[in-house]
Amino acid sequence: MTQRIAVAVVHGVGSHKADFAKALAARVRKQFATDIRGLVAEPDKELQIRGVHWGPVLEEPERELTRRLAGSDLDWDEARAIMIDLGGDALAYQLNRQRSPDAPPGTYEAIHMTFAGTLRALAKDAGAEAPLCIVAHSLGTVIASNYLWDLQTDEAPLPVSRMMEGTPIELGRTLTALYTMGSPIAIWSLRFPDFGIPITFPPADLIDRYQTAPTEWVNLFDPDDVIGYPLKSLNDDYERNVSEDVPVNVGSVLTNWNPASHVGYWKDRGVVERVSRGLGSLWRAINS
Repeated sequence: MTQRIAVAVVHGVGSHKADFAKALAARVRKQFATDIRGLVAEPDKELQIRGVHWGPVLEEPERELTRRLAGSDLDWDEARAIMIDLGGDALAYQLNRQRSPDAPPGTYEAIHMTFAGTLRALAKDAGAEAPLCIVAHSLGTVIASNYLWDLQTDEAPLPVSRMMEGTPIELGRTLTALYTMGSPIAIWSLRFPDFGIPITFPPADLIDRYQTAPTEWVNLFDPDDVIGYPLKSLNDDYERNVSEDVPVNVGSVLTNWNPASHVGYWKDRGVVERVSRGLGSLWRAINS
């Protein structure tokens, strides 16, 4: 019996359907199946993929904000709607460390609870000790980084830790692959001296069975994407923990030369091939 790989896909700002990860999952599975063809009867089942659909946490509050502002004498309605939908996500995603333990979960906690729920489901899909791969885009890369940081420093908010069943995959102890796309982590790092300290990758407490497995944190960015940046040059810690910064050219002929390329990672063949190739190498190593 083979060991399947669990893949969590994290979206960025804006509204997303519950099945937002479906198209990317299909592309990755197809390429992955080609990469390991002949090694297993049903290769597409070797990847268990779920989306971390955190968007609904903010959708209703943003709609309510729009309703409350409807009577105000404001111009540029469409631009304001975009600002609330996109900018609102980034501005609202903040941890309130002064929050009472008995208070309802804030935005940060609620988003991380969604993340925890996805990992708990993946533990059932692929196994409690399945190797974990995270594919994250845009603000989702910051969310993934913060979520893993909280796990690694034992600072997970109480509502999040209460959800966990304590399996290695839920605790991030099987994290073997991380793919960040169009990541604004470099901008986020302005909050910290010398641009902060990244998560430890691979995790210091990576379980024994994956100690010799190929691990990689690959950061993919389009030079035309003003939201996505390289990471290794931020400081020595990022240089050590990030395996590779990979420049890519994503988007259509209308967007691959300008900032609109930011939304092009999901469908880009090169991105899909890079992720699939890494997963193929990991699968072969743990199933050899």
